[in-house]
Amino acid sequence: MSRRNATDTNSSSASPNKRVRIDATSAPASSGDTSAIKSTPLYVADTFIKNHIVSLQPQLASILGKLGQQHASLLHKLYNKKAQITRMESDEDFIPRSARIDFKFHMSKTAEERPEFLALQEETNTHIANFRKLLRQQIIKATKIESDTLTEEIKIGFVKVIRVSTEAFLIGDDTGVTPTSNLLHATVSALMGQRHATLLRHTTFTSFDTFCDTYKRFHNLSEFPLAPTGPDTSAAAASRFFSPNNNNQSTPANQSVQVPPVQLDKIARAIESVFIFPFDEYLKQCKKNQISLSLKKLFTMHFTEESTNDSQMHLDQEPAADRVQLQSLIKKQTQAETKSLAKALNQLQEKIKALESKKSSRGQSVPPGASPKQVRPSTAPQKGNDKAAGSAKGSNSNKGNKKSQTVKNSTKKNNSRSRTKRGN
Repeated sequence: MSRRNATDTNSSSASPNKRVRIDATSAPASSGDTSAIKSTPLYVADTFIKNHIVSLQPQLASILGKLGQQHASLLHKLYNKKAQITRMESDEDFIPRSARIDFKFHMSKTAEERPEFLALQEETNTHIANFRKLLRQQIIKATKIESDTLTEEIKIGFVKVIRVSTEAFLIGDDTGVTPTSNLLHATVSALMGQRHATLLRHTTFTSFDTFCDTYKRFHNLSEFPLAPTGPDTSAAAASRFFSPNNNNQSTPANQSVQVPPVQLDKIARAIESVFIFPFDEYLKQCKKNQISLSLKKLFTMHFTEESTNDSQMHLDQEPAADRVQLQSLIKKQTQAETKSLAKALNQLQEKIKALESKKSSRGQSVPPGASPKQVRPSTAPQKGNDKAAGSAKGSNSNKGNKKSQTVKNSTKKNNSRSRTKRGN
């Protein structure tokens, strides 16, 4: 038995679980097509951010650009997670890919045809279907937990972003005012008091009070500073900004905190252009992509079916071929087949002749190291002649040996005679 994370092989190809995912936030797979990449919502948001920070100081543009892209990336992830949750909850037949199981019994064909195995297979399929549904519910819960985690990250990120952006603008404007903690919190309070409806639009904060609570918790403030409505610089106004028990307070309680009013609009517009408006463009591009996909689907369904019907109509309207035409087509096909068979037969005959000629040439002896082309017809005598020549050669050699032995004996006799005469 085998178990794999894939689609159940026992289900038919028309199963409702086998669907093509259409994601309006992703670009079509295309190699070298830059227009497909530029149509992605995240690319549109990043481009919007870059176009609105190009006129700022390089260091300030770098800070805001990085913070804006991080914020857009988190919103992009949260958007996709919420879309997944909505899809799974609205469609009960949809099974996520990670919950699809492939389970199959490996048995002989004869055993698979037995009634008891068929009943067992049906029972197993029921258990698999129930287990898929259970996994689907667990996946929905896990996705919601991840969505809540991203929501909290976006809230904390925006609380940090608005303070860092405010501090960067106060430093970059070079007004001669030192951006102390009291001044930064007072500026943030003034910004949020005037434009919280716009600034909290894509931050997952449900209300201004929720933002105040998160801001206090992140920056360790006992109370959220409330910005004055007018140019009130009294000690009472200062006490509304911070509590005397605030450990981060660098300004005494009886000293006023003045918010630079000229810079508020500038900071607010920059924050809106980097953190709010880019995601507006993101959502617009998602809507455009969804409309484009719907129109393509409609075009494919309508014109593909219409083309199929037109082709069928043309085929039905074509007249049937008459007998003479059919016989002519059969005759042409037969002649072509006969010609090809004759050609193949000739090739086989040529191969047979070549093999026979090779066999006839194998009787000639080829010396080692010599090629068959260098072998000439042999002029040596036959076996009988070879034996006769060998016997004649042997007799001649014996005669020569006897004659030489006779000459040696006569020479020895003469020498012995001469020695006897000298002695006498």
